[in-house]
Amino acid sequence: MKSVSHLVAVVAAFALSACVSLSAIEPSDATPDDQSGYIASSVNAESSAGYAIYLQNTQTKAEFVLKLSGRTLRQDGARPQEPGTQVHAIKVPPGNYVATRYVTFGWVTNGIMTENAVDPNSMLAVPFAVAKRSVVFLGKFSTSDHMVGKQRLDTLTTYVIAGHSITSETARATFAGAYPAFKDLPFTCRTCTSKDGSRKYPFSM
Repeated sequence: MKSVSHLVAVVAAFALSACVSLSAIEPSDATPDDQSGYIASSVNAESSAGYAIYLQNTQTKAEFVLKLSGRTLRQDGARPQEPGTQVHAIKVPPGNYVATRYVTFGWVTNGIMTENAVDPNSMLAVPFAVAKRSVVFLGKFSTSDHMVGKQRLDTLTTYVIAGHSITSETARATFAGAYPAFKDLPFTCRTCTSKDGSRKYPFSM
């Protein structure tokens, strides 16, 4: 059985200069599109950085980028929303998908700070099908970061994302709470367990 492994990346704060191009997050009042499927996740965000995962259609090779967590600028330009529990969903064409890589990024410019390939032994490295009018929930995760020191003028930071145990029933309820119009769609969960709890499962890319 595939496992979800643990990530700890220690990098300079401005190690990479490219920007992440995020797929549009469905608004909470969205309604299902008859010709599309959805990929979603729930994250308890304690990190000030943004986290995103790249999902590739195995047939067309098209890439979609699900923002797992990250601060959101307010429309009035004031202080951004603070991290917390974030449930996000993106719309994708029906097909088979696989998680290929993961990034952390700055919430102001979307500049990529770290980038890692998905561990081939991770559950997320197993291709999965997304059908029309259905939801594939990747799992429940948490993010955190810690400054671990400095190297010359660079700040060294540890970025961590971990999986948490959640049942399919709780995952469905969590998703439906964020997207009420989707509550009756077929729903599958990639990393759900038989019981809820505080146990953390390693999640590494």
